[in-house]
Formats: sequence, structure tokens, C-alpha cells
Amino acid sequence: NEIEAIVDSTEKEFSEDEVKTSKVSNAGPANFASDSRPSVVTWLKDLKAAEGTPIRGGKFWTAIAGAVEVDDSGLLLLCPKDKVDSVYVDYATYSAVVGNGKYLAPKGKKKQQVSMKGMASLDDSKLDIVAKLKKGRDDDIVLTTTVSIRDGASTASDAVQVCQKQLLDGIRGDPTANPLDRRANRRLVHCSSLAVSSLSFDDVIEAE
Repeated sequence: NEIEAIVDSTEKEFSEDEVKTSKVSNAGPANFASDSRPSVVTWLKDLKAAEGTPIRGGKFWTAIAGAVEVDDSGLLLLCPKDKVDSVYVDYATYSAVVGNGKYLAPKGKKKQQVSMKGMASLDDSKLDIVAKLKKGRDDDIVLTTTVSIRDGASTASDAVQVCQKQLLDGIRGDPTANPLDRRANRRLVHCSSLAVSSLSFDDVIEAE
């Protein structure tokens, strides 16, 4: 369908069944997100342990950039807690599907894992619209976007705030925006690329 065509244009970063093309019926039960969600580090520890390759010293690691929420997808920067000040995020790029019935997620309190000087300024971010689905959907317009955030650590939640500020609409499937009318199984944000520099060694790592 047309939604799948939009997803295809972003190299299948979201699976086809994650985008719903119609509103949720009010006749069914409300779909609330659980209040208690594991951290992405805990989830990753459990996953790798189940695969037979446990992560040693998992409690000493922290997620500082990219897909830091357990329900987001894409690249994630993990770092030992005592080495956070030794890495610098040069840039991060996110893909997001915008179109949530104009419902916006609250900004909330940001979990600061790096120092203020190591955090990205969202005022310098760049948003591009990759595809737009509007025909015959005046009450449910869907946009596929890319968000580039440079010079500091950022997360998928930062990309959400950039989209909401510039497009005045929420991320599709975001449970914190409207849990009664979720239009996807999760919020459709994907970290597609990261570039990280070491402040201790002359190294730069890029991943896509």
C-alpha cells in the first residue's frame, strides 16, 4: 500500500507492519504503553545472555546517543560510565515517520548522560522531508523525514522534538502523545547513522 511505499523509500528502516494506515477504532480496548520499561542496557544484557554471549560488567555501561529507548530502532552508542567524557558525537542522523493526528509528546525531563558541553544543540539541527502522503488522507497526513543533529550527543527523543517543533505534528505510534489512538506498534524513529570521535586517542568511527 501507499504507506509501505514510503517506508520502502527509506530502505526498509521500519518494517511494513509497524505503520498502520487507519485510525484505531474507539470500540476496542485502549492501548496504553506500560509504565515500567527496561532500560536499553538491561534489555541488551538479557538479549546477549540468552544468545550465550553475556556482556561483562553491564551495570558499568550507559547509553548516550542514538536509539537509547528500548522501543526505538537503529544505532546505539554505549559507553563505560567512567569513559563518557572521552567520547564526542560528531553527528547523528535519524529517520522518523511524522503523522500522529497532531498529537504531540511532552518534552519531558531529559536524562543527561554527558556533560552540557557534550550535548548537541537542537537549534542547529536539520530536517528534510523525504516523502509525503496526503492524497485522500486530509485527516491523516503522513511524512517520512530525516533529522540531522550535529556537534554533540543526541537521542531519538531529540529527533522527536525537532519534528514536533518544525512540523507541528507528532511521531506516528508515539504512546506518550496519544495512547488512545496509536497508529503504529511503536514510535517510528530510527537512528540511521552515527559518527563518534575519541577525545583520548586520534580516532573517528562512523557507522550506518
